[in-house]
Amino acid sequence: MAPLKAALQEIVQGLIKAGQVQPEEAAGLLRLPGPSLSQSLAGPVRDCILVLDRLDQVTPCMAPALESVTAECVTVGLVTEIPSSSKLTRFWWRFQKKITLQPLSPADSKRLFWSRLADPIGLNRKAWDRAIPARSGGNPMAILALAEQAQTAPHPSDLQHPAGRREMDLTPGLLLIGAGVIAARFIALGLNDVDTYILAGVGGAFFVVARYFIYRLLRQRSA
Repeated sequence: MAPLKAALQEIVQGLIKAGQVQPEEAAGLLRLPGPSLSQSLAGPVRDCILVLDRLDQVTPCMAPALESVTAECVTVGLVTEIPSSSKLTRFWWRFQKKITLQPLSPADSKRLFWSRLADPIGLNRKAWDRAIPARSGGNPMAILALAEQAQTAPHPSDLQHPAGRREMDLTPGLLLIGAGVIAARFIALGLNDVDTYILAGVGGAFFVVARYFIYRLLRQRSA
């Protein structure tokens, strides 16, 4: 979905394929700036079903322009997770129904993968069957991307996709470190250990500065 003008231009290309916009008319639309283009699309998208991928990338600045388009048609938005920003509450309220899609099972993942391969001859099926569910995370789009890579990849270990990457939340660990630093200061104070008290104070100051930048980064992601 980001940036806005590129997303709106993709909508124009889809309208051309659907016959809702003529090529000569589209040439003029594509030259318009983002806000003007969104207003001009309100008419052509009427009576259409608009599917918007990666809608969780919408920012508060993009929301008003997209609302003028989505208000005129049935809109299906695909998101990984709905952002918690309060500035987008009105935008997300327009979507009346929320459908949660579960990842594909390992059996369905393997079935989809093999159905997309043009020439699976020569591949070690057992090795690929073990790799596909783990590297795709059950994400259908990831499976299709892995199937394209498999045309040239000699071994499953050469396949890479972000959908199968495991991420670890370090927040509990950071909180434990901060609590340990604070506890060390009180212990050092009770034992009259000046060196440990100074080191714990420096560590506490570092933790406060790190916390500021971490919270700032989280606010930017949710905005």
